[in-house]
Amino acid sequence: MKAVFKALLLFVMSGMIMASELPWQGFQQIGNARLSVLFWRVYDARLYSPTPEFSFPGTRPFALELEYRRNFSRQNLVDETRRQWQAQGLDYREAWLEQLAVLLPDVIEQDRITLYVDAAGRSVFFLNDEELGVIGDQEFSMAFARIWLAEETAHPDFRKALLGEP
Repeated sequence: MKAVFKALLLFVMSGMIMASELPWQGFQQIGNARLSVLFWRVYDARLYSPTPEFSFPGTRPFALELEYRRNFSRQNLVDETRRQWQAQGLDYREAWLEQLAVLLPDVIEQDRITLYVDAAGRSVFFLNDEELGVIGDQEFSMAFARIWLAEETAHPDFRKALLGEP
């Protein structure tokens, strides 16, 4: 019985350790926003930075968390990424979309996907605080984050709220 208790305690503690090792833990929330299309809530977003003086694309590291309010397939997520890049006139690479198609899961309501861009510009993706994988291309990181953070975003009021601007 003692062995079972010790194993259970170790399992619980390992989860606590993993949660405390999230790279953006301790960052400040810069802003938050809700994206709705017509009357459908799509997701809530939060932007985190180690300093309150966030500027895009200059500040790194940072984390962008999307908490989904609807179910989406991975293909929906990849297709919408393509649409946003096209709308911004971005010169993107098909290989980036292929990487996303492998990396991203289907999401259900209340799932959280977090993009963590580290100091070197690599993108680390998390689903509900569990690492999904890394895309090491700095150009990809900036292109992906542009969807929400660039002035050319399709949702300028959303961007302002996310950046904590009045």
